[in-house]
Amino acid sequence: MIAISRAGLPAGLALAAVVFIILRWLSTREPIAVEFDEGFATALGWNTLVQAAPALQWAVPGLILLAAFAASYRRAFQLSLVKDVRRSSSSDLGKLGWRQFEELLAGHFRTLGFEVISNHGSGPDGGVDLRLRWNSELYLVQCKHWRARKVPVTTVRELFGVMASEGAVGGYVVTSGAFTSDAVAFAEGRNIELINGQELLAQIRAEVSEPSPALQRASERQPAPACPQCGSIMVLRLAKKGLRAGSEFWGCSRYPKCRGTRSESIQD
Repeated sequence: MIAISRAGLPAGLALAAVVFIILRWLSTREPIAVEFDEGFATALGWNTLVQAAPALQWAVPGLILLAAFAASYRRAFQLSLVKDVRRSSSSDLGKLGWRQFEELLAGHFRTLGFEVISNHGSGPDGGVDLRLRWNSELYLVQCKHWRARKVPVTTVRELFGVMASEGAVGGYVVTSGAFTSDAVAFAEGRNIELINGQELLAQIRAEVSEPSPALQRASERQPAPACPQCGSIMVLRLAKKGLRAGSEFWGCSRYPKCRGTRSESIQD
């Protein structure tokens, strides 16, 4: 079901239709005679499938559709949280529950162009909360919905260890509060970005639009370059105002913490 949720609603609908057609065909087949020879297991398996097909032809596509619609609804909910925060005048992310905070981050990383491939946090302080893909590269995210205390260095060390074990090329620790000085020092030079509550709000409210379908297709054809200022991965953006309004450009994924850009044109 995880693969179905990643594929999206159109792919889920198509898969449900194909599975229904196959099971519908199986439901019209006749059982075959079972003999105790080398073909016994095959015959038994066929007969079991034929007998179960009338019920499975509705149940299995139904589960596929349920998973596809649930994933589509969840993505829409995540993006709606991002829009709500972007429009809100409040600067207190602590008003969100820990689950909403995690869903907000999933939506935020989607708007940056990442694919959120899992979101299985076991609680407010679970292990890795989000796993992201950019092309073939894996990134890990730890969410800390803490208001009363700063995120310590132990949290950053734990993420760094998981990054090594899973082969992730980068990681993020995001909090609604702040970080200790030890945590900041440990993250330096380790491709782990620490994002505090104020920085997260600034990123979400940055005036850049979501990538258009044309930009997304171009992004798939062109590997993302490194930021000329900090070396982080860059994302495709569309300028909304100023002299470059309507033009395409590469912007640093750490914006507004880093304002590095590249203006290379995108080839169709």
